[in-house]
Amino acid sequence: MGKFIYILYTKILNLIFWLGRYFKIDILYFFKNTLFLTLQKLVNIITSLILVYVLGKYTSPIFFGQYNYVIAIINFLVFFSLPGVNNALIYSVAQNYDLSYDKAFQVKSSFSILGSIVILFVALYYLINQHQFDLFLSLLLIAPLFPLLHCQQLFNDFLVAKKKFKLLSVFNILISIITTILVVSAIFLVKLLPFILFIQFLSTTFLSFLFFLKTKKFIKNKRVDANLYPYGFFLTINNFLPFINYYLGPIILGLLLPIKELAIYSAASRFTMAIDKNIFYKPLTAKLAQQTQKLHLQTLKIHWWKLIILGFLFFFILWTSLPVLIHLFFSDFYTESIKYARLLSISIVPIPLSWVLYDILVYQKRRYLLTLLMNISTIVAIILQLLLIPLYGINGLIFSIIFSRYSILILTMLMLIKRLKIQTNHN
Repeated sequence: MGKFIYILYTKILNLIFWLGRYFKIDILYFFKNTLFLTLQKLVNIITSLILVYVLGKYTSPIFFGQYNYVIAIINFLVFFSLPGVNNALIYSVAQNYDLSYDKAFQVKSSFSILGSIVILFVALYYLINQHQFDLFLSLLLIAPLFPLLHCQQLFNDFLVAKKKFKLLSVFNILISIITTILVVSAIFLVKLLPFILFIQFLSTTFLSFLFFLKTKKFIKNKRVDANLYPYGFFLTINNFLPFINYYLGPIILGLLLPIKELAIYSAASRFTMAIDKNIFYKPLTAKLAQQTQKLHLQTLKIHWWKLIILGFLFFFILWTSLPVLIHLFFSDFYTESIKYARLLSISIVPIPLSWVLYDILVYQKRRYLLTLLMNISTIVAIILQLLLIPLYGINGLIFSIIFSRYSILILTMLMLIKRLKIQTNHN
């Protein structure tokens, strides 16, 4: 029996290596580094589904809508923490500017104080003009935590640059499990929106700051990248419109339509907007940060079609599973969400290739192309949101998302590939 298992193991291993050679992928690198990231993603999916189930089954649509509305406001204001610094940090640390980690924390925390002030003003608006005490108190409690909310993404990007994927996964798994336990307990025990949101943000912030402090031991030198802040600030400003475009839609829905409509959209987007970079992409972006321009072009030539196939795979899985998922995790009120979720899943196809193209632009510091590409289609998408959401509600928002994602991919491919070919030929 032992011999049979060994032979089977050897044949599977040989098959994996053959697939790696056939598809021209460093299979050992990706298998080693995606193993723990896959486990992290699995835990994140389970904890997210538990939270979605509890919110969808044991709270009212109005509660669920208000919960997502506050989350959308906070996500919208994350812009004040200079998210572009995170991309710049990966490049800086990959180039052995380790102390840029501390610099990034100082810069992001300082600017985030402005976000706290804005949150307080928004809270007062809902108290004085809208007389919505739950929204006021929720935002009031979250405001003091805002300057440290960025810590989770910060230590994630630092560990990506250091290729410490196992530790990254362990930290994020702990945050997911502990926060989910606390939030679910709060929902059953209290069912007060401000308290539940405060527990969620407090748990995430405290654990993220703790792990940020623990990861500082990996700082091996005292070199600070002088371009970290200027380039990070540029990336933040350059992503201002795409950032607004991503988070503006739910806020417009919450402002112009009944809060139940936002609840329906939140259920529809819960699974389709959850596709992220956690598993296969973090090892890939760590490699991209170290590659030359010529290697970037080779990467695109070899792997672009695989990324498109991956996008179609995501789409197919979501399209077929969404009816089951929504019926399983939400009450009958959210049945209408299925058609919106399936329509929104069309926007998934271009995402994997778009990730790679964007990071190539970032790591090559193509400021002009970044500015041009990230803003042209986004301006049109924002205009579409402002025009279509009041007229068509959720359908208008979904159409603008689909347009934005496909147009950014097409424009990026046309301009970046042309520029890479011209400069590679000159060299």
